[in-house]
Amino acid sequence: MVDFEVEINGTTTNITYLTKTSEPAYYNTMEPITFGKENGTLVFVDYIKGD
Repeated sequence: MVDFEVEINGTTTNITYLTKTSEPAYYNTMEPITFGKENGTLVFVDYIKGD
């Protein structure tokens, strides 16, 4: 991983990773994560694995 960016929008967080291979080639991967509240505590609800 070379860098990453986190964007928060309400209960959804998008994490975008910039990775570099030895070729060198660069790839962006985005992983959205959804949060909710359970008994007054912030909890993980859903995760979608990026390409």
